[in-house]
Amino acid sequence: MDNQIVTEAIQDKKEVSVIEILTFIKKNLVVSLAAAVIFAVVAYLAASSIADTTYTYGCSFTVDTFWNNENTETLSPSGAYSAANYAVYSINTHKKYLKGTKLLEDVIKDAGYENQISPEYLRSLIYISNEEDTLIINVTLSNSNKQAIEKLAKSYAKLAPKHSRLSYSSLLLFEATRHVGTSSTPVTLYTGLAFVAGAAIVLFLLYIIESLDTRIKSAGEVEKRYNISNLGVIPNFYVGGGKDYKAYKKGALRRNEAYYNKYYDKYN
Repeated sequence: MDNQIVTEAIQDKKEVSVIEILTFIKKNLVVSLAAAVIFAVVAYLAASSIADTTYTYGCSFTVDTFWNNENTETLSPSGAYSAANYAVYSINTHKKYLKGTKLLEDVIKDAGYENQISPEYLRSLIYISNEEDTLIINVTLSNSNKQAIEKLAKSYAKLAPKHSRLSYSSLLLFEATRHVGTSSTPVTLYTGLAFVAGAAIVLFLLYIIESLDTRIKSAGEVEKRYNISNLGVIPNFYVGGGKDYKAYKKGALRRNEAYYNKYYDKYN
């Protein structure tokens, strides 16, 4: 029986006009705004607590290969069989050396962070890439400590060429260290999304609760549910006195103006 009542209630709510939706939103505007503000504040505090700004510095190097067509049969390193292959081999080798422990130790020492950070940690901050069809190697260093990462990037750009003088190629500084960009946790975005989501969730829950409410609360609902016209409406009368009259006097229980006038002098 209960399931049947709930089903009928939901079916009654299926056809909803725009005016009814706007009326529902207006009726619950204060509650939805309050919930939205609470959601937004929580999201702001959470995002602010984990917010982090990452600073990225980069530098570029060109690979200077010692290719000589006369040395086709005696190339070093072994495995290189053409000028193009020779260049690729040099680039791949330098990528390996650019994260070498000896180089990173010297970079840390030159930047003034000896015994404070390890080569392994610095290695995790470095990203190396090669521009397609070029002999240019790009290196970027990223961290939330702007001062430290800038110092490390400058030391890296200065020392990397000195550690790259192999028997068949070397690195030349193409572009000195520069500030590449900054990325931050989007606190404002998260706060705005939480505000909208909070209002939407509360309105949805209130609508579900109202849809499951099978009580008839107005004469209009009687006409709508049973598809008949009302012949008349009997108002609610307040009968009694005492402490409840204070609420009645304020308007909370006042249903009939004549009753109010009749009992006003008695209880005033």
